[in-house]
Amino acid sequence: SLKLVIIDAIAALLRILLRLRYRTEVRGLKTLPATKGLLILPNHPAEMDPIIVATQLWKRFRVRPVVLEKYYYLPVAHFLLKSIRAIPMPDMDFASGPYKRRRVEVAMQSSMQALNAGDNVLLYPSGRLMTGPLENVGGNSGVHTLLQAAPNAQVVLVRTRGLYGSIFSRACSGPK
Repeated sequence: SLKLVIIDAIAALLRILLRLRYRTEVRGLKTLPATKGLLILPNHPAEMDPIIVATQLWKRFRVRPVVLEKYYYLPVAHFLLKSIRAIPMPDMDFASGPYKRRRVEVAMQSSMQALNAGDNVLLYPSGRLMTGPLENVGGNSGVHTLLQAAPNAQVVLVRTRGLYGSIFSRACSGPK
C-alpha cells in the first residue's frame, strides 16, 4: 500500500541521516530466522538507540516497537508511530497507580496479541536507560509475562554498543 511505501521511505531516510552521525554496524542480522512472531530484546544505553535499532530492523522485520507514551504522543512522532502500529506504554518511573498499571496491562495485552498474530515486537526489557555499563532489568517481568502468553514467540537478543557515555545517555563518562 502507499502508506507502507511512505513508511519504508521514512525509515530509509532516517537510516541515512543516522549514519551521518553514528557509525552503525549490524552483525548477525542475516542469521535471524525469517519467521514471524519475534520478540526482539535490546539493551538500552542511550535515548537514540531505539530509533537506530528500529530503523535497522524495519526493512526485514517490520517491528512493532513498545514506546513510552511521552514519545508516542509527540505530534510528528505520533503519526509515524501510529502508522507502524507501535504500542504505547506508560512511564512508571515518575508515578504509578491503578490507572497507570491498567495502561501497562493494556500495552502488555497488545504486545501479546501482536506476537500471537505473528508480528515482531521490539521491547526494551529494562524499560529505562542504562545507568551504568551493565543493563539492570530489576523487577520488570514484562518479558516473562509475554513469553508465557506467547509461547511460540522466538526471542532475539540485541546488543547495542558505543552509545553509553554519549550525550544521549545517562553516563557522565564512558563505560568503566
